[in-house]
Amino acid sequence: MNKIAKTELDVNAYYKSIKKMNVEFYNQDTGTAKFEFQITRDNAPMPLSEINVDSYIAIVTSNGEKKIDNLVFEDELNGIVSYTLPNDVLTHVGKTLGEVYISQKGTGDTVVVRTFEFDIKDAVINTISSDTKLSYIRKFDELLKVVNYRVTAMEEALANLEDYVTKVNNTTNDGIARIGVKENQVLLAIENEKNEIIELITNNGLLKVSDFEVYKQNVETQMSIFNNTVEEKTKNKTTHEELNNSLSVLKNELVEYSDNQKDVKVIPLTLINGATCTSGGVDSESNVTLTYFSIGDGYYFCQLNGWVFTTVTGEFTALPSNLKITTTWNRGYLVPQRTSLDGFEALVYINHTGKVSTVRQGSFNVPFTLDPISFIAKEVE
Repeated sequence: MNKIAKTELDVNAYYKSIKKMNVEFYNQDTGTAKFEFQITRDNAPMPLSEINVDSYIAIVTSNGEKKIDNLVFEDELNGIVSYTLPNDVLTHVGKTLGEVYISQKGTGDTVVVRTFEFDIKDAVINTISSDTKLSYIRKFDELLKVVNYRVTAMEEALANLEDYVTKVNNTTNDGIARIGVKENQVLLAIENEKNEIIELITNNGLLKVSDFEVYKQNVETQMSIFNNTVEEKTKNKTTHEELNNSLSVLKNELVEYSDNQKDVKVIPLTLINGATCTSGGVDSESNVTLTYFSIGDGYYFCQLNGWVFTTVTGEFTALPSNLKITTTWNRGYLVPQRTSLDGFEALVYINHTGKVSTVRQGSFNVPFTLDPISFIAKEVE
């Protein structure tokens, strides 16, 4: 039942004004106001994984309050992350700013993807006064108090009636003895008066006991309906403690799974077509390397690193034949990476055959560094 706002955020260095999203959420959209961001680079999906990057969002509310929170990885291969607005953000009605960040783990490199703007509106229900919301319950409570008071009064009156009759009988007997009136005549007169009193009580609509029984039954019925409604709406709700426990278990399972997958391998790559290694902080002929580890289901997270000296363009090394790249960019080229040295630029990419090649802009005869090239590959036989 989420209200999902989907948008694409491209990573590049060109000027971009604040992205005004045609999105509005309401402060009653509790747990349902959700953004889905597809992170792209050069207009192609950018693979993201919590193994190699941190992704988070900064929110500035209409009154200037700020909140920083983590994003959720929805689709790692297609660079899709999400964020559900919490209640402490939804309470601030008005224009709201958001900014998405991607940070590479282990390097400290961080990029601001894009700043965007959206609206939070006040739901109509918030304009209804609390007096109106509670009027039914208040009237019902008042009726219950009146009925309980009258029932109690009637019970006390009926309980005392026997005492009154006993006192009248005693007084009557004393009077009969003193004035010499026949006992049966006095008893008949008392019986007639008693019947009159009972008839008045029975026929008076405000004092009829049967009416109070009806009122009492109506009250009990309404209370039963109210309690059943509350129970129905809350029976499937989890407590805050149960939710925290479930999240803690899930987090531990994810950490354990991630730790089990990090069987990191580092292998040197053979240079071809006259290319040679040059010292780039690793004084070894093996300083052009491929680092990779399993991320499950036969897939690997890979990173190409090193220094190369070559005066020609084209292929200068190759990936292991058992790895097939699944990350594609720029209409068929696989995993391009721009690198620079002393103002010169070169484009390094991996083609479909698994060969690593370079295309230079300008002519120069100096070694260049491979900025770490990250990609996803699948193991093949």
